[in-house]
Amino acid sequence: MLAEKTQVTGQAQNLPTTLMRHKEISVMTVDHPNNSEPRPTAEQIKKRLTNKAFHYLGRYASTSNRLKTILRKFAQRKLVRADPALLDQIIREVCESCVRLGYIDDEAFIKSQFRQGLRSGLSQRRILLKLAQRGIGRDLAEAVMDKQTSRAADKKDSELAAALIYARKKSVGPYSRAELHPEDNQRHLARLARNGFAFDVAKQVMALPSADAADELLDKIYSHQLG
Repeated sequence: MLAEKTQVTGQAQNLPTTLMRHKEISVMTVDHPNNSEPRPTAEQIKKRLTNKAFHYLGRYASTSNRLKTILRKFAQRKLVRADPALLDQIIREVCESCVRLGYIDDEAFIKSQFRQGLRSGLSQRRILLKLAQRGIGRDLAEAVMDKQTSRAADKKDSELAAALIYARKKSVGPYSRAELHPEDNQRHLARLARNGFAFDVAKQVMALPSADAADELLDKIYSHQLG
């Protein structure tokens, strides 16, 4: 019995060494097929990136910078052997081609997001933040948004309309379901401010006596500006 135990123990002691040797052999014999594959040609890269761009743009509205990001991520997964400098050049060319063909229009995208944002109750600050996340520069976004509200009064009305929509969605101010006390007014003002609305706009919302009055003002703004 003792001999059997000694034999088993000896085998257990040798087991890790055997496994280590097996692992060393396995590591040494692992093949890396990517390293033996030829680099894709410029024509092959352009074809794959163009197909990816058209597929993406067929499903989503995009901006130039957003599409560049999508194509870079695709290349990191699918074109790992491609020359980095050549890859960057072709990504730029594909994006420029999409712009020329009209598949990408950053200004039209900004206009669409601006109008959707206002109708959803987003402040202009929030809209700018969303556009930045989609790769739109602040200067271009502000320039296009300013064209949409060419007069200062229009710009202020747009912001007020967005604040009213936000208030209606969140039961703030005149849309509150309960009677507001002074401390409630401050809390509701703070909610509007946290969502990017200027203090004077927030005060206008809070000064409205009822939901009906707020809706009437909103309809007036829409009929005048957003149509």
